[in-house]
Amino acid sequence: MTKTFRDRTYTVDLGSDVNPRDGMVLELRDAQDGMVAEVYFDDPTGDFTVTTGSTGVPLEVIEWLIAEAKTQLPPK
Repeated sequence: MTKTFRDRTYTVDLGSDVNPRDGMVLELRDAQDGMVAEVYFDDPTGDFTVTTGSTGVPLEVIEWLIAEAKTQLPPK
């Protein structure tokens, strides 16, 4: 999925992580900075966490990422 906000295009990529973490991740990327944020679901604990990079990401884009994570990451 992609979203354009203030002339920047963001994409989300779904992935899994098994070492050292054990879970699924939805990564937010933009063409200029690469990965700028992620929502991670930890399988063993069932916890969700949000991590952002060093660049500022508009709140609207983070809200979009979280909404996508709620539909694309477990639990279902």
